[in-house]
Amino acid sequence: MVHYMKRRDLLRGAVAAGAVSGLAGCVADSEPSDDGDAGGGDDTTTRAPPTLVGGDLTSVETDCADGDGDGGDAASVEFDDAVDVDGTVETPNPYYDAGLEHSYDAGADALTVTVAVSAEDGVCATCTGVLEYEASVDFDGGLPGTVRVRHADGDRTETVTTVSRS
Repeated sequence: MVHYMKRRDLLRGAVAAGAVSGLAGCVADSEPSDDGDAGGGDDTTTRAPPTLVGGDLTSVETDCADGDGDGGDAASVEFDDAVDVDGTVETPNPYYDAGLEHSYDAGADALTVTVAVSAEDGVCATCTGVLEYEASVDFDGGLPGTVRVRHADGDRTETVTTVSRS
């Protein structure tokens, strides 16, 4: 009878060990995964939107358009430590200056950069002008997902480009 009891105890121990090891797999499978189900530190975690710090614009050069179709309204956007915009604005003559207006919509994660041109006082050449500019807009906590660049001249405002970060 003693031999039988030992065998039964051995079988109970084996069954219990099998149940525990079977549960161990279930417990391991129920832990948070990296696919975002339970906030397991994945890349899809919602980040706080960046904060607009400020910006500046430099008029690089104003001149007469060359007549070969070069000039006109154009802009390019680069995402670096800041949002950098380089562009050209066609003006009625070369005696124009540019100013920077910018706004950030945190809900849409979108920056709007408006380069507004205005005539300067003085005698000017009688040619179509082109104003070349460089602008930089600074943020804390990251950069916006989308940037829209507009050129404004009096009552006319035109979107020149819209760029999204990849």
